[in-house]
Amino acid sequence: MQPSKEEITTELKKILVEDLFVEVPSEEMKDSDSLSTDIGLDSVGQIELVSIIEERYGFKVDVKEASAEMKTIRSTADYVWRNVHAARD
Repeated sequence: MQPSKEEITTELKKILVEDLFVEVPSEEMKDSDSLSTDIGLDSVGQIELVSIIEERYGFKVDVKEASAEMKTIRSTADYVWRNVHAARD
C-alpha cells in the first residue's frame, strides 16, 4: 500500500528529529516550515535527508529537482509522494 501525503509528512518530521537530530520537536513543526531556516537543516543534513528518502521510499532522488522542490516540509512530502506513486505506477 502506498503512503498518503499525511503519512509521508509525519514520517519526514520523524526522520528530521530521530535521524537528523534537528532541535525543533516534531509536534512544533508546521508543514510550511522551511527545512533550512525554520528547521535548521544544513547542507549536510539535506544530503542525509535525500539518502534516507531514497532508502526508505525506494526511488532515486534527482539532485537538481530535489534542491528546487525540497524547500519546506510540505513541498518535500509532495515531492516524495509524487515519486513514490510514479515509481509504482
